[in-house]
Amino acid sequence: MNEENKEMTKEEVLTRAQNIFRDSKSGYNLIWESMKHDMDQYDGLFGKEENKFSEFLGAKRLFINKTYPQVQRILAEILDVFFNDPDEIVNVKTQKNLPYEYPQAVKTLMNHILNGHPIEAYKEVYEVALDAIKNKYGVFKVYPKIKTSQEIVTQRVLLDDGFEADVELETDVISAYEPRMEACAPEDVMFSRWSTWKDYHQKPVIHRYRKTKAELHGMGYRGFEDVQPLNSTLSDNPVSNQRDEKYMVPRNSQNTAWGLEEVMVYETWDVMLDAETGEYASFKHMEVGDLTGPLSVIEMPVKNDLPYRFSEFEIVRHPFLLTLAYPEPHRLVGKSFPEITRGLQQETNAQANQEREAVARAMRPTVYVNTDSIVDINALSQRRIGGYVKGQGPAGEAIQELRGSDPTGIAGRYRARTDMDYYEIGLPPNLQGISQGNNTATAESQQLSNAIKKLSMVVKSVVYTGLLPALTYLLRLEQNYRSDADIEKLIGRKLGWRLSDDNFPARELIQGDFELTVSLSPGKSNQLNRLLLVSDRMNQYNQSLGVLLQMRAISPEQAQFANPAPVFKELLKMEGMRETGEFMIPAQQPIDTPMKGAPSLPGNVTDPMQQISQMSPAEAGPAAVL
Repeated sequence: MNEENKEMTKEEVLTRAQNIFRDSKSGYNLIWESMKHDMDQYDGLFGKEENKFSEFLGAKRLFINKTYPQVQRILAEILDVFFNDPDEIVNVKTQKNLPYEYPQAVKTLMNHILNGHPIEAYKEVYEVALDAIKNKYGVFKVYPKIKTSQEIVTQRVLLDDGFEADVELETDVISAYEPRMEACAPEDVMFSRWSTWKDYHQKPVIHRYRKTKAELHGMGYRGFEDVQPLNSTLSDNPVSNQRDEKYMVPRNSQNTAWGLEEVMVYETWDVMLDAETGEYASFKHMEVGDLTGPLSVIEMPVKNDLPYRFSEFEIVRHPFLLTLAYPEPHRLVGKSFPEITRGLQQETNAQANQEREAVARAMRPTVYVNTDSIVDINALSQRRIGGYVKGQGPAGEAIQELRGSDPTGIAGRYRARTDMDYYEIGLPPNLQGISQGNNTATAESQQLSNAIKKLSMVVKSVVYTGLLPALTYLLRLEQNYRSDADIEKLIGRKLGWRLSDDNFPARELIQGDFELTVSLSPGKSNQLNRLLLVSDRMNQYNQSLGVLLQMRAISPEQAQFANPAPVFKELLKMEGMRETGEFMIPAQQPIDTPMKGAPSLPGNVTDPMQQISQMSPAEAGPAAVL
């Protein structure tokens, strides 16, 4: 990004950033409050009205957390799709007639990057998928880290007189490149409140995060010296505060950040008019400030030159990807699993605690005391746990226990109904590893099939809204910024038709969208089975083709046999045996073998005319022929 929009002043840029921040934040207040309740339910925390002390039990009420295991079960299904094989996370397919090793080399490059070089894909996908399930949405940020250096290159140019000459030019050259795919906290990425989940990449977005002044100075930014550091580690949204109170040191006004001199950085990806072209384009500008908003500009608008343009009729996209598990039409964010099951979770807690108290009352029944009897009520209440009542009715004894009906039978029916509601909205027991034991095999299979359909819908939403677009962005970065030397170093070979070094960017070698597509890898075991099946079908094809040639059903010019040797070599490579030549034996010339048997010796010809007459049907007559 090196093309500044010089038509705007710093004051205008700051005003625009403040307006975008206020506009985006105004649409998130209700979302943040709902996200806080979702996180409380996921963590198993009662509300203030529910978390009361039971005087009869002598303990607090229980929280029967059904949200956590069901969310984790859905998350496990998503991770199983993405990380079926840790070595084969993604797959690359080609739509052109390219050599088989070509997309395989690009796939090797992508899997190398996602396996901790430098992206730790499991951590990032885990966080985004979990955010999408329990916090309404998750956010990927896919962007490059680039270092440039000044180099003098020789370039042939056309002079005014029509002659060509070699001219030395000083230009910026990429000296270091590293792709990044990060999971952002969803409350820190604020999309425009006018966006939907289909067009958010064409609207402004703000990403805010904390940085120390020393870090900003080391990154080359200026203009933040007069901004006061944050005087508290508290955030202005309840989601961040709730997360830190649960898992980290509680944030309060006494736990300050003065020593670190932290400031809030506002990374604004804006859509504004380009002064040079007169068209709307994507720009990035950065500001620093406090929790109330931006206060000072540290980077003027720079045109977005990321390789994220997928159509001539849209602007270049920003690096953020909205990931949804339960999308809603014509809205930005969807629903969350805790939000869907909130009523059932409260009903489960209420039933469980009512049943506990009912069982306790049944074990310690109320005592009926006749007022005409001489009973020390104070001593009775001190020596016994439970209640008592006084009455004047007829009674055979002065003190007797009042027995009621069994509460467990009544509570069991209500609990079964609530569980059935959970099965309809959430997951059935057999999908969570719990067997009911009273269903037939047909009923179990039908229930499991319906539950898998609901799970697959969630998996598809997460994959198609976040995971696959993130991988596509990552491939775009490799196409534009990865050098030939890095590619050869990582995968052990050069890319391109002639497999030689050249001056073309990697996007000329790693083909574009119409030639290479990224998909989730089906796993090494499935790939092995598919290659074995292809090899077996090749052998059957060759045998059938040989039979047709022997029968002269087709001409030799129409026949073309299949060679299963490359498939077998690929099987060896997938098993880690890169040097496949060790398993190959060169073909030998077949040895000539003598014909079996010996020809019979010719007999003595005593009467040739007689033999000829026996061989000729015309001379021998009809009888001889028959």
